[in-house]
Amino acid sequence: MKLNFVIGRPGSGKSKYIYDKIIESAKDFNENHILIVPEQYTLSAQHKVCELSGGHGSFNIDVLSFDRLAYSVFMELGIEIGTKLDETGKSIVLRKVVYENKNNLMVYKEKADMIGFANQIKSIISEFSQYNIDGEKFDSMLNETSSTPLLNSKLADIAMIVNAYKREIDGKYITNDDIIHKLSEVIADSEIIKNSHFYFDGFTGFTPIQYELIESIMKVAKSCTYAVTLKEDDYPVNSYNSNDLFSLSKETIIMLSKIARETNTEGLSEDELINSVILDDKKRYKDNSMISYLEENIFFKGKPKEYEKEGEDIKLFECDNPKEECEFIARDIVKQVRNNNLRYKDIAVVCSDLEGYSRYLTEYFYKYDIPAFIDNKKEILDNPFVDTISALLDIIETGFSFDSVFHYLKRNMTDIKVEEVFLLENYCIANGIKGKKAWTNEFYKKKGDFDDELRKLNDIRRRFIKPVMEVYDVVTDKSSTIKDITKALYKYCVYMDFQEKLYKKKVEFDKTDAMLSKEYEQVYKIVMDLFDSMVGLLGDEKCGARKFNEIFSEGLSTIKVGLIPNVHDQVMVGDIERSRVSDIKVLYVCGFNDGKVLASSSDNSIISETDRRFLKEKDFTLAPDDRSRCFINRFYLYTLLALPSDNLSISWSNVTTTGDGILPSSVVADIRKIFPNIRVSSIARLSKEKIVDINDLDYIVNEKIAFDILASLSGIKNRDLDDETKVLYDVICLSLKDSKDKKSFRMIENGKRFYEHDNTLTKEIAEELYALRSMIGITGYEKYAKCPYSQFLEIALGIREREVYQISSMDIGNMYHDCLEQFCLIMNEKNVSWKELTDEQITEFVDSSAEIVSKKNESMQVFAEDSYSKFRLARIIDATVNVVRMIRKQIEVSKFTPKYFEYKVNRGRVDRVDVYEEDGRVYFRVVDYKSGSNVFDIVKVYNKLQLQLLAYINDTYKKISDVYREKEIIPVGGYYYHVDEDKYLTKKEACPDGKYDDDLAFNIRLVGNKLSGNTVNDENCFLITDEALMDDSLDYKDRSSKVVNITYKKDCTLTTNSEVLSDGEFKKLRDYIEDSMDEMKNDMLSGKNERHPYCYSGSTSCKYCAYTSICNFNPTFNKNDQYNEIKMNKNDVLDILRKED
Repeated sequence: MKLNFVIGRPGSGKSKYIYDKIIESAKDFNENHILIVPEQYTLSAQHKVCELSGGHGSFNIDVLSFDRLAYSVFMELGIEIGTKLDETGKSIVLRKVVYENKNNLMVYKEKADMIGFANQIKSIISEFSQYNIDGEKFDSMLNETSSTPLLNSKLADIAMIVNAYKREIDGKYITNDDIIHKLSEVIADSEIIKNSHFYFDGFTGFTPIQYELIESIMKVAKSCTYAVTLKEDDYPVNSYNSNDLFSLSKETIIMLSKIARETNTEGLSEDELINSVILDDKKRYKDNSMISYLEENIFFKGKPKEYEKEGEDIKLFECDNPKEECEFIARDIVKQVRNNNLRYKDIAVVCSDLEGYSRYLTEYFYKYDIPAFIDNKKEILDNPFVDTISALLDIIETGFSFDSVFHYLKRNMTDIKVEEVFLLENYCIANGIKGKKAWTNEFYKKKGDFDDELRKLNDIRRRFIKPVMEVYDVVTDKSSTIKDITKALYKYCVYMDFQEKLYKKKVEFDKTDAMLSKEYEQVYKIVMDLFDSMVGLLGDEKCGARKFNEIFSEGLSTIKVGLIPNVHDQVMVGDIERSRVSDIKVLYVCGFNDGKVLASSSDNSIISETDRRFLKEKDFTLAPDDRSRCFINRFYLYTLLALPSDNLSISWSNVTTTGDGILPSSVVADIRKIFPNIRVSSIARLSKEKIVDINDLDYIVNEKIAFDILASLSGIKNRDLDDETKVLYDVICLSLKDSKDKKSFRMIENGKRFYEHDNTLTKEIAEELYALRSMIGITGYEKYAKCPYSQFLEIALGIREREVYQISSMDIGNMYHDCLEQFCLIMNEKNVSWKELTDEQITEFVDSSAEIVSKKNESMQVFAEDSYSKFRLARIIDATVNVVRMIRKQIEVSKFTPKYFEYKVNRGRVDRVDVYEEDGRVYFRVVDYKSGSNVFDIVKVYNKLQLQLLAYINDTYKKISDVYREKEIIPVGGYYYHVDEDKYLTKKEACPDGKYDDDLAFNIRLVGNKLSGNTVNDENCFLITDEALMDDSLDYKDRSSKVVNITYKKDCTLTTNSEVLSDGEFKKLRDYIEDSMDEMKNDMLSGKNERHPYCYSGSTSCKYCAYTSICNFNPTFNKNDQYNEIKMNKNDVLDILRKED
């Protein structure tokens, strides 16, 4: 047997030499010629052999990978190897083995149940097998690591799992690594191999298990020829350094030469045994000195001599983001094909992050009609069919939780329509539907606008629950095995007709997305095969929903769907390490960023880098560590950059696909040192100055691009188009005039008026929408003042956010209101006055009130939903107790008596009206309970944002006037009172002496929660509100009120912060809000509904608006959008009121 090496740099014609030799030698039909290539190259290599052979094929030439060679030999020898355990089967068996042995593990016990751990174990088992570490070697490894307890324990755990794994599959299955071992044992019996010449191309190196097979081949084959990438002056090779660029190639030559000498049974001399062909003519670059110079100098030691000539064969591009980068590549490919007489097959794109870039490349290649094959395999775990099964198991595991149910329904694989799912979801959210009991019983709750649709909702519920319960009954049966559950799921799949649904999806994607079409074509068979594997491997094992789902997901996590190139003339897209690129003229390398190119970090292996280095020192060979991998990746990059014959374009982004900042690779600086004349071009497709360019006409290869550019131009409503751009716009419009896609053209034309809002309705339409003026309500006027358009959407059109079954701020507010109202009713029943009320009675009455309100009002049942809701209710009850105590204090210091609760007036209900009668006069004040953070703001009142309090005062004035006809009615003030959950005090505040002081804590809360509103600046009004205000015997601090915002200075005059108005000012303000409401009524009913939200003290009505997605108000991008800015302060309002006096 003779060993032949074909030595040369990239581009020297090594592959061509081997192919030519095979074709020439194959003319002798008495001998066979077998070309061994990596698995991903088999198709392209077969195609190349057919092209080069005169008859477009040959009976004595085979193109095989190692795996295909094994099956060919087994078939010749009639060897039955048994059932092959694929990667999915390995994962399932290992999952079982790890689960059964986890209690005996020392290091990995806690990780045993983690999803993905079985796959990590699978990877390390495969690595050990490929590097021939088993049996004695494993025992030796354990002995050598006894001085490092952690590593020794890791290896002991792995050994335990490996032994259990082998026992599980022994005699039943064979793995891929076992196939290579088996081939090495029997290959000497093959007559075909004995009569064959072997050629190896496309390999950068071999693993120990592959060297073992090569040794077996070299013992019987007639000759073996290897193509090796190496500098011509580095051969012959006697040793190598792992840091050397060509270390892999040199290691390969040394190992193969050693095997050849050991298998030299014919007694050949060294010169007869090992031959070499040195190819020193770089045929690839005969017309391109720049790329040739790059290949000669990149990554080599020493400072390279600078390339002094000018040229454009190597280009560097900087882009803002990956999407822009991919669009640039697509546009440049269009230009290359159009201007340089290239075919698409002459062009290749290589990505450092193919998974991140593939979606953008797919998008823009489709947009620019570029045929391309993207060599990227896609996981199927997120396929709707797979996810539906997983979601079904989640439903069973979680007991019909809301998220699991609608995750299942929203995959759109059931017979329930999308609109029905949304209706069902809205109902369930509004009524708190969750849990098996709620789903298996008829729906009856009617919270929300669902009265007319309850029958339809129950029909949807029945269609959902029927197939689910059939699986549920099997899975929840404790005696059920994996076989039982799998059978139930298979029946479920048949019942749901998933196979037909997936076929329809496949047909739908045939014309738009080949990868998705292939995925939908294969996924049903993949899942059925997985079911078969689970039954065959674990069928009799008892299992629940969670464990079954984990095994199901683990099995599918190893499966990826890929495509086979089905068009000859297309752009090839791959990654740096695994690409099928060859014989190309133009190469684009994208994603050329730091950390992406020459990345040294490995996957998350359970054997750490430190462990690998330690084992390497002990002469145990494993897969390369990070440091070695860095040098290997440098070699891959070297061969990649040397691939194109004509043009090399390198590009990078300033941000990642997730938006994080990132730098270009350090290799860019190395290239620029070699080529100082190369300039980095910055690609900015969308600048602020110009949206599109006249040169874009060169890239309009179809209507999709024409529509895209037209849409960009149509959106520039508030910018002036220059003459050049106007020409571009007119040309595109003219070209699309006869387009069949009239709908897109019309949408783009209408898009020009996107920011032009018609802010008025006809009076007739407005009146019909609002129906009656009285239906608007005070809150409606406040909302109109905040933003007319928002109020129009909510009140006139009736658009609402969907109801949610949870404790909302409105529920909390209603609970406070209802409890306080019920409290007062109990006081009246018990005939207890506020000033007689004791703390014990307050606690008793509040507890009774909360219980009555919870039972009486169905909406309050939300507080009994779960432990957290009950806790919130308890907090509200505690806070209500404190609120009542503070109200009692407010009454004690005043002459007022609370007389009316939930007092019905013309425009609503007043929470509380306090009254005091004296000398033919009736004084009253209005108190409005607020659970939010509302405070009275006179500026907001003047700008119509706070109307309710003063409107209630006016309505109460009228109603009380009817009651006390013979008396003078005097409004003292109107107030908001904050009744939300209790204020938390610091330890220093509540325990100044180290002991809790209840009175002190109460006074702190009292002062911090005063009535917020204006009091009439009158001695009688002050005295009635808080008697301390008129007590001259008190210090100015003590005279300041603890219940309203009225404070004194040292000279006993009021501070500027005191919230007081003169009687005239108060009357003017009350009249003003009535006039304002009349004015707003007329505006509403005349059809004015402009988008004009207020802006006050840095806050806007848009902040929490539910309708922002409808109105698209954005003053940053649309100059027609402007806020109603309120720039006045309290003194400005007071000055206006006083001037009017």
